[in-house]
Amino acid sequence: MARKLFYVFLLFLKVVFLKAKGSPRGHHHESLLHNYLFHDYNVNVRPVLNHSNQVDVIVRLSLRKIQDLDEKRQSIKCTINLNLYWKDEFLTWNSSEYGGIKTLVFPYSKNIWVPDLMVYNALDNSEDYGMEGSTIKLYQNGQVYAWTQVRLNTECEIKSKKYPVDEQTCTIILSKFMHTDETVTLKSQINEVLLLYYEHTAEWEVIDNYVTTDAYHYNVTIDVLTYTFINYKFKIKRACRLCLINVIIPVLILASLNLISFFIPCESGEKTSFPISIFLTMAVFLTIISREMPESIDGVSYLSSYVTVLLGIGAVTTLCSALSLRFHFRASPKSVSKFWRFLVKFLVPVSDDKDENENVENDDIKMQRKRSLSLNSNKDLEMKNMRCRASPDVTWKQVSLAFDRLAFFVMLFLEIISTVVFLHLMFR
Repeated sequence: MARKLFYVFLLFLKVVFLKAKGSPRGHHHESLLHNYLFHDYNVNVRPVLNHSNQVDVIVRLSLRKIQDLDEKRQSIKCTINLNLYWKDEFLTWNSSEYGGIKTLVFPYSKNIWVPDLMVYNALDNSEDYGMEGSTIKLYQNGQVYAWTQVRLNTECEIKSKKYPVDEQTCTIILSKFMHTDETVTLKSQINEVLLLYYEHTAEWEVIDNYVTTDAYHYNVTIDVLTYTFINYKFKIKRACRLCLINVIIPVLILASLNLISFFIPCESGEKTSFPISIFLTMAVFLTIISREMPESIDGVSYLSSYVTVLLGIGAVTTLCSALSLRFHFRASPKSVSKFWRFLVKFLVPVSDDKDENENVENDDIKMQRKRSLSLNSNKDLEMKNMRCRASPDVTWKQVSLAFDRLAFFVMLFLEIISTVVFLHLMFR
């Protein structure tokens, strides 16, 4: 009798222990709902009760941040938020039977069917668009909402001919990997890239965005496959405030300094050294720009071409300064040709002509004047002859002055034309 009571007592303890162990989780409504929904759920089967029906997948893409734009690889790195909506007809329940639970939130761990989306123009892992680590929200009517954040490295055709005021249009192409439009449809929720959570960067700013849809038909041996591609396009513009201060304004200042060499007197000794210094500065600046300037598939940038033109104008300016010195210190007794006489009369004012003639008088003339004072007769005649011999109508110093002015106007015209063309091409 005592042994039977002992066995009954052990059985009673076992039953109490099992009930105490299984009751907290076994009777929890959410746990019961998970067990009910995913007990025999197959993630490889489309979530439709009728196999002939389609699964409509709605996509919304939000641009989070532009991380980098690689001109050499022709690619863009950005962070996006991807929201997916579809209906799973296998995952429905009556909330009244499960404690009024209307939604379930759980992390994605390949425990639910998801559309086989892929980024077609991705350069790294195009088939993995970031569902790993995403969050799933399931409603009682079977509506599924999936949210994920992913970093993409996609192709982007970069044209930097207008650097540093260039604009680029990049595209993120989403489509299905294997499912055709007959089984799974793909649509965009809105006709734009959502910028609600976009973080602005110092280099790029988004000026426009839109969404386009393309359908492609592929003829295979046994069937014609149709795929829909959603193109999320966003147009970005380089923020040129720093580039304007660091690049364009210094180039324009160097272009204006290049003309100052024509106003430097020949006697100063800096007639050629100044334009050579400007030429070397321009060459160094062109080297710096070439190193920092991104590579482009549409040819040489307008900025490089403009600096190269200014470099050529600087070389011509140095040559003109050397020729001006040659004219100024020319000691040849040969008379000035008609062309130079016409140029002097056209470019050198009368006041400058008189000043130049007065400066021509040298020490020999002064000595002749002293000797002529002792000769009372023929005094006026000798002085007139000496002035005529010492001060011809046009001197080589006047030719040098006229040549400087002619070169200044020519170089000024070339720089104005090149600058106007450059600014027109850059900001048109």
